[in-house]
Amino acid sequence: MGIESIRAEIDELDRQIVGLVARRQQWVVEAGKLKANRAAMAAFGEQPRATCPGARHGKIPGA
Repeated sequence: MGIESIRAEIDELDRQIVGLVARRQQWVVEAGKLKANRAAMAAFGEQPRATCPGARHGKIPGA
């Protein structure tokens, strides 16, 4: 394996990493929207509904 093929592999890994970081950022934005929505609901005395098992008790799987 020569230096050019190694550089090509590194470049491909970099493209994948950048793509994954971009996907992660999209989910961070979505989480921020949910948090803002929960804060707005709390301001009006509403309780958010649980969307996953354990959420009502503050136990969210994988968190």
